[in-house]
Amino acid sequence: MAYTVVWFKRDLRVHDHAPLIHAARQGPVLCLYVLEPSLWAQPDCALQHYGFLRESLRDLALQLRTCGATLQLAVGEVPEVLAHLHALQPFARLASHEETGNAHTYARDLAVARWCRQHCVGWQVKMLHPLEVLQRAEGAWRSGQAPLAAVEGFVRQILGWREYVRGIYWAHMPGYDAHNALGHHQPLPHWFWSGDTRMRCLHLAITQSLQTAHAHHIQRLMVIGNFALLAGLEPQALHRWYLGIYIDAFEWVELPNTLGMSQRADGGVIATKPYVSSAAYLQRMGDYCRGCAYDPKQKTGARACPFNALYWDFFARHAPALQGNPRLALVYRQWQKMDEPQQTALRAQATQLRQRLETL
Repeated sequence: MAYTVVWFKRDLRVHDHAPLIHAARQGPVLCLYVLEPSLWAQPDCALQHYGFLRESLRDLALQLRTCGATLQLAVGEVPEVLAHLHALQPFARLASHEETGNAHTYARDLAVARWCRQHCVGWQVKMLHPLEVLQRAEGAWRSGQAPLAAVEGFVRQILGWREYVRGIYWAHMPGYDAHNALGHHQPLPHWFWSGDTRMRCLHLAITQSLQTAHAHHIQRLMVIGNFALLAGLEPQALHRWYLGIYIDAFEWVELPNTLGMSQRADGGVIATKPYVSSAAYLQRMGDYCRGCAYDPKQKTGARACPFNALYWDFFARHAPALQGNPRLALVYRQWQKMDEPQQTALRAQATQLRQRLETL
């Protein structure tokens, strides 16, 4: 019977193990961990790492046993171990996680890829190493194919933010996905699955996301995420939407960006302030407001852009948690300069908007 070898690397867990889940849906699996002598000879491996590994493998074996599976341990270089297993009983698929490692593990993975090609074994993994991406980006700048500002920003995202987010995820999981520091519980409006809203920015961003499974940074953070936070949508529901809609969404990177950076549901673990804006920012950043049913310059009234009243109400509602943040001092000074009737009108408008999100 055809089976899949699930190769555990540093991802010694059952929770959120996409390769294991996908392989189990296809049929029988063999769960494998390989103790690689050449890897443990590397200068960045130490005895304390080995002690932690032993405990992790013990826990993994127990978790797998509760699922009706067993963990097979092997000692050797990975291509040799795979060749031995294949000789005993051929398998057609190898499944593993993408890994951010070092030069040694990258070379190891290339050797595994060659073995898989030679033996017609499909390896279900993304073989895109961060260092390769950075070198290609640098090469594009040096050859004059990309401007320095664009390449510098891209490199910072991969080398800086990507690694920071990965650290946040592994330091705070499991449990990070349950955070809801601001107590937001509004369900997602139906138009998150259709794009059928009169707010042109959200209509275009959501429709594009549904049609292409992709959206750029501003659309994800400052259009969809911005509205979700201002409207008080449940962060867990939004997390599941992002994870299910976007083709590039892996939970380790999507979850901290959604719950933490976008929705501030972690109470400020990942970012120092909430990323929200009124309509003025959206109007400056693109042409979304052109032809919209709502007027970005109006704050109250039937044609007022919903982002405006929701923006000020957000800061008023969450003043106990946010007012002491130095990065928000200017926002609260502007709010306090408004007279009471203006504040009351904005908050009343926001309350009415949150009560009819489905029809916006």
